[in-house]
Amino acid sequence: ALCTKYSTSKDFCIWVGPHILKSSFEVKQDVLDQLLDSSFEKDKKIHYKVTEEKRFVDLKSILLSQVKEAVGTDFILHEVSMDTKTTSFLNSYRRHPETPGRNLSFIGFH
Repeated sequence: ALCTKYSTSKDFCIWVGPHILKSSFEVKQDVLDQLLDSSFEKDKKIHYKVTEEKRFVDLKSILLSQVKEAVGTDFILHEVSMDTKTTSFLNSYRRHPETPGRNLSFIGFH
């Protein structure tokens, strides 16, 4: 839908974050498989790291794979590298599963 509004990818300004970062986003194999299925990269190993049987996923790299597939590579990227799990003023299910709260997300047109 976004591609029909803009003629080239340079018209896109993508903001990423805050979100759970790779160092905090430990998942089981079934979740890893689902997330990797949403990526368009040939080498899906760039999206995760395995240490001592733990799997850590990089959501930003999966998102960028999806954006590149949809609009190409010539877009503007802004990143807010705040980890929702470790940043106390942001809500996090991983940090407080009993009272997770919500962080708002937006998609906008200019």
